[in-house]
Amino acid sequence: MDGHTLIIRPCAAELYHADDIEHLGRDVRQAIDKTPLATRFILDLSTVTFLTSAALGLVINLNSHLKKRGFPLAVAGAKGEVADIFKHSRLADVMSVLPSVKAALDEFGRK
Repeated sequence: MDGHTLIIRPCAAELYHADDIEHLGRDVRQAIDKTPLATRFILDLSTVTFLTSAALGLVINLNSHLKKRGFPLAVAGAKGEVADIFKHSRLADVMSVLPSVKAALDEFGRK
């Protein structure tokens, strides 16, 4: 697959303040727009220990935004309660949720 992969890593370990979530969303969209060669995106949640439904909504919106542009998004590295949220919400059924960034890169390499 041609193009580059943009790996997005949130700075905050806990994504629950509305301002933090809004800031992350704005930063991610700017990174996407400023990286025109990127055609694959990985959201690395390996350092995130908590997220709210608003943060989950941001991930869903990001996935939808990228899907409309024809670009895949993989969520990588979620563990503990964060991984449970993706499992129990069944989001893992509609988007790529992988155990690590390496697994996501490998998955993109197979496509």
